[in-house]
Amino acid sequence: MNTLAKLLALAERCRLCPRQCGANRLAGEKGFCQAGRELQVSYIGLHQGEEPPISGTQGSGTVFFGYCTMACVFCQNWQISQQHNNLRAITPEQLAAEFLRLQNLGAHNINLVSPTQYAPFIYQAWETAKQNGLTLPVVYNTNGYERPEVLELLGGMIDIYLPDRKYAENISAEKYSGAPDYAEQNLAALKFMLKQKGLLQIRNDLAVQGVIVRHLVLPGLGAESKKILTELTALNPELQISLMSQYAPHYLAKDRPEINRKLSAAEYNAVLAQAEVLGLENVWVQEPDSQEIFVPDFRKEQPFS
Repeated sequence: MNTLAKLLALAERCRLCPRQCGANRLAGEKGFCQAGRELQVSYIGLHQGEEPPISGTQGSGTVFFGYCTMACVFCQNWQISQQHNNLRAITPEQLAAEFLRLQNLGAHNINLVSPTQYAPFIYQAWETAKQNGLTLPVVYNTNGYERPEVLELLGGMIDIYLPDRKYAENISAEKYSGAPDYAEQNLAALKFMLKQKGLLQIRNDLAVQGVIVRHLVLPGLGAESKKILTELTALNPELQISLMSQYAPHYLAKDRPEINRKLSAAEYNAVLAQAEVLGLENVWVQEPDSQEIFVPDFRKEQPFS
């Protein structure tokens, strides 16, 4: 059985994410993520809102997929992940053509945002694009709620992992994202990613292989952020970490008053100070009040061929 067939088998009784809900995705059944048989995409184009070696000077060739395996009350992509607005169904063949279009536009890479629920169909598109001249590295831009068994199958496609480490405690993961086993599942996935692709490799200022772990600092959860930095240091003190300050509350957080506010500069700086205490040197930081740069609005007209 080849790789695509194995991935499709995982989708038949869905085991693509740690929930392993068993929905027959190939027959259009929907589980927690609400994704069915069709690829659903909102935005495909050059994107400058990633870390410097991903965006580069010309932009990352980004595909924003609809739906999600988590339900974060602070999701910056909530319009397409949870409200499912501004989505368009495309076939794997059409997605392959989009990959090649992005390459022709000068994209530095193919950046797959929230890809997990569509892994078999994306892999099919990548195989087709590869056969037709795709040479760009592939970025797997994920919430980090992954199964190593699936990542192993995707290893031939993925060059760069860009996962989150959202939580160190499952009580927070369940409360804010509906993922009661996130902490251990995510940590196992991060370990596998590092074993598979290693530390970030940069050539001519652009990422070509490896792992960058993102952490969004949440208001009131500074102690958990500090614990996450300690965990990431234990994985590898040279690991590239992106500490994000772009938290922006919206209507999904209205029933969570403790996080229904902006992150303060003092809270973010306290986490940065912990990074210094731990001796972490490979850390990207964001300026406070940078939400407008990094948080997309999918209600606006988006380029799509």
